[in-house]
Order: sequence, then structure tokens, then C-alpha cells
Amino acid sequence: MPQTQSVYGISGNNIVGCYANTACNGYIYNLATQKWTLLAVPGASQTTAYGIVGNNVVGNYVDPSGHLNGFIYSIPEPCSLILLGMGGLILSRKMN
Repeated sequence: MPQTQSVYGISGNNIVGCYANTACNGYIYNLATQKWTLLAVPGASQTTAYGIVGNNVVGNYVDPSGHLNGFIYSIPEPCSLILLGMGGLILSRKMN
């Protein structure tokens, strides 16, 4: 993991915060799966995750013009991804 880390929020198995090498980048770390997820808004000079409630992460980022903006990110639930995949399979079979 990067050189400097800050933790700003914990909900269930998920921890959110920011790490820095040259710029601050937000992250989600899942304790159960030990998986890191980078939260970086495209084009932003920095992204920071400040809080988490359930599957919703809140934070801010600095856009290319230097303005500070807020964001909300929803962590996809594994069940939703499985159902979406199964729906796609059923639909593709019906079309054939």
C-alpha cells in the first residue's frame, strides 16, 4: 500500500479514507475480502473518501479547474451483480 494513509470512516467490514504518494486518492478497504478499491474521480487532482454509511461513501475531489466538489459513491452489492448477470443470460437465451 502507499506511503501515507488516513482512515476517515468504518461501516461493517468497509473502511474508507485517503492515501497519498504524490496526491491524495480515496480508497475502500474490505476487511472480510481484504480487497482495496481505489476511488479516483477521472481528471481530479485529489479524491478523498470521508465517510461511509452502509454501502454509501461520501467525500470530495478537486476538479481540473481547482474547484472542490462532493461525491456519493454506492458500493455495488455482490447479489446485485449476480442477479444482473443471470438476467443477461436469460435475456440472451430468449433472443436466440
